[in-house]
Amino acid sequence: MANTPVNIRILQRKLYLRSKLNSELRFYSLYDKLSRLDILEEAYRRCKANKGGAGIDGITFSYLEQQKKVVALLKEIQTQLQQKNYRPSPVKRVEILKDNGKTRKLGIPIISDRIVQMAMTIVMQPVYEPHLHEHSYGYRPCRSAQQAVKVIEMSLTRLSARTRC
Repeated sequence: MANTPVNIRILQRKLYLRSKLNSELRFYSLYDKLSRLDILEEAYRRCKANKGGAGIDGITFSYLEQQKKVVALLKEIQTQLQQKNYRPSPVKRVEILKDNGKTRKLGIPIISDRIVQMAMTIVMQPVYEPHLHEHSYGYRPCRSAQQAVKVIEMSLTRLSARTRC
């Protein structure tokens, strides 16, 4: 969050405050924010930081940067979003071996789809965040499964201390 550009944080703060102050408010015009180049650049940066593998097209982040195609890709995504003809590609399916010997299926989208998904998160998360339950930890900023476990442990400790008395 601290590395998020100021102009994006300002947008997110405005969306958050409008949503928090009026829970009945409906946001009908977020699509234009999705296609902002600064949002797409930030989405690219976050996706690259996640270090995901290539989708069905075989394109990796390192390939895009070696070929100097990042800006072209972002402009192409922006144009498709503005013209409202962006269509996601099929997802690459792989199976990952688990510790117990079984496998878990994993879907790997192509980079452009990940960028659009992350851009949607950047724009929409401030709208929904103020309305989520305070004890919800899944897929939320600054919260983790480990924090949820610690809260549960603290609650159980307090509960067992009360029952002993």
